[in-house]
Amino acid sequence: MLQKNYSITLPADRQEDFLKEIQPLLLEMEEQAQTYQASCLYLHLVFSGVMPAMVQSIQQLLREKLPQVVITGMTETLFVQKLEQVKLQINANFWQSGRVEVLEYEGKPTNYETEGHIWGRKLRAIPHLKAVGIYCAGMGTSFTHFLQGMAEEIPHTVVYGTVVSILEDFTSAPLECKNLFKLLMDKAKYGTSVVGRKVYENGILMAAFCGEDLHVLSDYVLGWNPIGKELEVTEMVGDTCVAKLNGMPATNIYEHYLQVKPDENFVYNISEFPLAVERNGCLIARVPPVYDEKGRIYFSGDVHLGEKMRLTYAVPANLLQETDRASHAGAGWH
Repeated sequence: MLQKNYSITLPADRQEDFLKEIQPLLLEMEEQAQTYQASCLYLHLVFSGVMPAMVQSIQQLLREKLPQVVITGMTETLFVQKLEQVKLQINANFWQSGRVEVLEYEGKPTNYETEGHIWGRKLRAIPHLKAVGIYCAGMGTSFTHFLQGMAEEIPHTVVYGTVVSILEDFTSAPLECKNLFKLLMDKAKYGTSVVGRKVYENGILMAAFCGEDLHVLSDYVLGWNPIGKELEVTEMVGDTCVAKLNGMPATNIYEHYLQVKPDENFVYNISEFPLAVERNGCLIARVPPVYDEKGRIYFSGDVHLGEKMRLTYAVPANLLQETDRASHAGAGWH
């Protein structure tokens, strides 16, 4: 497989130029696919600050110019309202053997676990399935149950991915907290979506990587280090809202260790210091995009009652070195 990255950066007020700037890149991709005799051309797109209408136009242009292409894509959602420039990143994969198939679920499941099992069985039926990349937008905070149901159907398959946006389900949350990424006050302007054969504001993409001679190596690299003592989750609201740690309001941990009080800058001040839980030997970081006046913090991933949480920190240079080491360790693997 040949992999190549492309990037286009424009001033925020010149987004219409994406359609012109991308043309020579598409020609290069088409030529590369022919030269490489690619069995599959797979593109993963990341849109930073790009307006929904332009996301739609770029997706349509790709379909028109590269009819054979397989696409997954997503919008970045955090802090894009501060950008003076907008960016489109394209990770192009030219497969010499094997293929990528994308299963697409439109809408929001009424029963996440049941749908997870259904789509897990669909994935299991794909010959020579080796890995699955999942991208979703507009899901409820119970989306983890979809993943759990799916994983039970394909227990020996590598699964990775990301969540573009999670919608808050709890009626106990304040009105302004209904969307966990509400720090984008103009979310309607920027939108959140995933991109496949269509653009979905609410949907799940499952990219199935398959091939008889395809081999997959997976690794987990976090790079954040725990600080302070472990704190037990002593009160929860639903699956993703931590009300109390060690019997105290959850926001108190940030004031105690970081001297950060819950105010309008709370999310920005704590974003580099995730809370982490340890599961199956892996340290999993959680950053709460929202808090409420009762000191409860709302995550976009699940937390379990009784789990232990700790603050973490990272030194940027050390984080990059650890990521680089992991990359080199896998580079020589076949």
